[in-house]
Amino acid sequence: MRAFLTRLTVLAGAVFAATSFALGLRLPIPGVPQLTAAPTGLPGEIPYLPVFFILGIMLMFLSAVVYALVPGGRNASPPVRPRSR
Repeated sequence: MRAFLTRLTVLAGAVFAATSFALGLRLPIPGVPQLTAAPTGLPGEIPYLPVFFILGIMLMFLSAVVYALVPGGRNASPPVRPRSR
């Protein structure tokens, strides 16, 4: 379960970062109209796009936290009980 959640977090972060980066390039795609609803007036600019890129990078780094905090795995050791005196 731990490995699955870690991979899911990495994948979600990669999708966020790659999609926002690709949309930020503003490459003309044949058959797709250019976006012009930007508050700055630049054609093709999507507001808050850098925020989504940063969130994607943060999700990829947080996958290490998910791996460290979620217990489990096939090689998980049993919990250690304190000795009774």
